Amino acid sequence: MNDDEDKKEYRLKPGVRVCPTTEGWEFSLGETKVLLEEKGGASVPAVRQLLEKSLLQAEPQSPLKWVHEATAWPPIVSRHLNSSRVTNQQGMIHLRAGDLPDRSLASTLVARRSPNKMRPLPQGTVCELGVYLKWAVGSDEDDRRMYPSAGPLYPNRIFVLNRQMESLEPGLYEYLSQGHVLFPCEPDGEVEKALVQPDMEFSFCLIIAVDLTRAEEGYGFRGIRFCLMEAGHMMQNLQLVAQAMDWDAAPIGGFRDRQAANILGKAGAELAPLYLVPVGKASERE
Repeated sequence: MNDDEDKKEYRLKPGVRVCPTTEGWEFSLGETKVLLEEKGGASVPAVRQLLEKSLLQAEPQSPLKWVHEATAWPPIVSRHLNSSRVTNQQGMIHLRAGDLPDRSLASTLVARRSPNKMRPLPQGTVCELGVYLKWAVGSDEDDRRMYPSAGPLYPNRIFVLNRQMESLEPGLYEYLSQGHVLFPCEPDGEVEKALVQPDMEFSFCLIIAVDLTRAEEGYGFRGIRFCLMEAGHMMQNLQLVAQAMDWDAAPIGGFRDRQAANILGKAGAELAPLYLVPVGKASERE
């Protein structure tokens, strides 16, 4: 190893696992493994072995590149986990599923906006909420949903914080696509404390949150990529269906994370919010 290499700062590549063995230390990334035996004066050969196997890196990385590499393993391997969730049936609110207004996809795409200012809907009912959720993030009787999911695991969950939809008590609900129902939850915070946008008044606000444990069970570190992709698929549907119903939905990814998790109450301890989605009418056309 030359003088220049001696002066470099080396770091383990993202995702490398280090485990003690009876013979020394095992470094592994997927199927690549290097065993470093505990012998005096073996530091230079050890570094060279790790460099040759691409388990050690010497070049500085941006945080985003680090995250991308950290989620590169394993390659796509489906575990075929069950996507259904068992929930207490008590207190569930069954929603109706009607048809969307007859509007072309082209006109809906052209009209799609991300409003910076919003006011509540002039009038909104729980029946309309049922139509909205069914077509944006709902499913059929075989749990085939309106958006793709790797696996399909569906690690992302969706919550509805109701403020002004008629015939539905204000409060927090989880939407369960199987059965097309709302399940009442106990919120522990206010969405305004999570929002950093000052002019967002809404009839209801959706929260897309991911179960990271479930995502990792299916795809390891790569699971974080898939749940972010899934959130994007869901958000596009939520905006397009809102436009079809002459509503507006604001995709908010910049928020106060801890306060957003607090909105979910007990569920916030195991879920990570990805999107806050206020729904109403844009105060100004952007």
